[in-house]
Amino acid sequence: MIHGPRQSGKTTPARLVGERRGYRYVSFDEDAVRAAAERDPAGFVAELPERAILDEVQRVPALADSLAGRMGILRLHPFAQCELARRVPRFLDALFAGRFPTRLAERLGAELAEPIAAGGYPAALAGRTPARHSVWYGDYVETEIQGDVRDLSRIRSLDSLPRLLALASSHMARLLNVSELAGPFHLTRQTIHDHVALLEGVFLLQRLPPWHSNRMSRLAKTPKPHMGDTGIGCALLGMDARALLRERGAHAVAGIEVKAASSVAEGDFRGLRKLRHAAGDRFAHGVVLYDGAATIPFAERFQVVPIRTLWEGP
Repeated sequence: MIHGPRQSGKTTPARLVGERRGYRYVSFDEDAVRAAAERDPAGFVAELPERAILDEVQRVPALADSLAGRMGILRLHPFAQCELARRVPRFLDALFAGRFPTRLAERLGAELAEPIAAGGYPAALAGRTPARHSVWYGDYVETEIQGDVRDLSRIRSLDSLPRLLALASSHMARLLNVSELAGPFHLTRQTIHDHVALLEGVFLLQRLPPWHSNRMSRLAKTPKPHMGDTGIGCALLGMDARALLRERGAHAVAGIEVKAASSVAEGDFRGLRKLRHAAGDRFAHGVVLYDGAATIPFAERFQVVPIRTLWEGP
């Protein structure tokens, strides 16, 4: 199952790969097809060819439920910068291996904000101007809330959801304080929790759990909200650079700190030092990404790396 937000490019690769191999494409966006599957899910499946691509299967819950436990799930996000540049992603491999060769790269300067604001949705990127990107993302949010969110819930009034999403984007990469989110809307904490879950269900919002060396502590700590795509966040409010963290398996841990500045100071490694202390021998490497030119070592297992290395490779 290819799982991800609408218009992130799920159908196109499925058809490109599947139809070459003899798969038949079936879309439940078509009313007649959906009605037939709803009337007799078992009979509908029995009549399918051995190889079939089922699109929008979530619109037939009985059919989607029958697939639970019998399929692998591939999460598809909007395009990353390396994909847009048609480059094989090697950044994380280099990070965990600590292999960033010393070199000079050209500063991005004002260009740094452009890919962040543009986001990664193919349809949005088809627009040639930033204004069109913003309009597309605004329309996309409205369509998702009026369409998929309404399908997932029985909320009578969805007016609060766009404003909640905008407020959540202003809390991006901060600890999720439900009481702070509930206040402006005069809603209960439980209602806000439900609304956030709905926004996550349509991939507009994602809660990122904190890293901790103890797995139980991770579960108990408060997550941080992130937008499903930077373009959506920028269309709502605008977005600053933020720290990222990625853990590989249960063994190695590496840290990334992101700065928009063109220079790096000693204090910029403060968070990475805390991570190195907490992770102990599991700490592989730490880098500060910045909009500067040089890739240079800063201390043992620490480096300063130009942010463009994320999509261009080391």
